[in-house]
Amino acid sequence: MEFHPDEADRWSAAGFTAAAATAWFDAGFDSPDEAADWADAGIDPDTAMGLAATGASPSRPARTA
Repeated sequence: MEFHPDEADRWSAAGFTAAAATAWFDAGFDSPDEAADWADAGIDPDTAMGLAATGASPSRPARTA
C-alpha cells in the first residue's frame, strides 16, 4: 500500500519504517500510536489485530472480552 505523504510522515514520526508502517496499516491499524504499543510489546501486526478484536490490549494481550 502507498501512503499519502501526510500519512507516511505520521508513521515515520512514530518510529516506523515504510515497510513496517505498511505491515501494520495492512493489518488494520490506522493509528501509529496504537500500533507502536503493540510493537513495543513484541507482538506482530496480524497477531495484534486478532488480539485487539477480542478486546485485548498490548499490556494484557491474553485478555479476552
